[in-house]
Amino acid sequence: MYPRPGDRFMRWFGPATIVVVFSVIIFGDPKADFGFCTGNPEEHCFREWVSATSGWFAGVAAFISIALLARQVKDAQMQYQSAEMQRLEAQANIARQIINAVAAVRITIDARRRELGKLKADPADTRALNRCLGVMETGINDFSRRAFDDFEAITWPGHLDIQQVRSGMKANLNYMKTVRDMALKQTPDWRQWIDDMLVTIGDTGIEHQSIYCNQLELLANEMITRWSTAVAGRSNR
Repeated sequence: MYPRPGDRFMRWFGPATIVVVFSVIIFGDPKADFGFCTGNPEEHCFREWVSATSGWFAGVAAFISIALLARQVKDAQMQYQSAEMQRLEAQANIARQIINAVAAVRITIDARRRELGKLKADPADTRALNRCLGVMETGINDFSRRAFDDFEAITWPGHLDIQQVRSGMKANLNYMKTVRDMALKQTPDWRQWIDDMLVTIGDTGIEHQSIYCNQLELLANEMITRWSTAVAGRSNR
């Protein structure tokens, strides 16, 4: 395979060739060698040849310029397409990571929902309350994965973001600890506090986290689809 001359070389090679050939014909000895001039003293050979060949030279120069520009446009398009494919691939990789992270979070959400259901059936079951605390701490750790931050760095998740989810879960964890201490001490109205906690943490909290996870999954699947479509389109070319 022969190396392709660089664009800088080709940009000057064509016009330089035209100038050299033109100079040899005009300033050489065209009468003796080629018979392009009659030799008549009144003949303006240079001017007449410039007039006769200027259109051809302009056409050749224009053709070379167009060919070079077309090559540059094609190279620019290829560079853009390559950069776009790299961007889509990077997004798809992050999207796959967020899908795995969301799957882990859903497990702890379901576990928390079950434990809160047991506590709702028997508010005096402090063991169920402790299990809820443990599941909540696991959920906080799951939402601490960097995949959430990386994903939100490339897209807007909607009206809920990871910082809101994390701060809300930490506040709910402290709230649950306070209610647990009240239950252990049999503080007055501690059952009412548990009922309120079941609504705040069970219904509202889990609903918000589920909505957030659903939105992330939707966006992640769209990114993976765009990447797959781009790969398929490139393979068909």
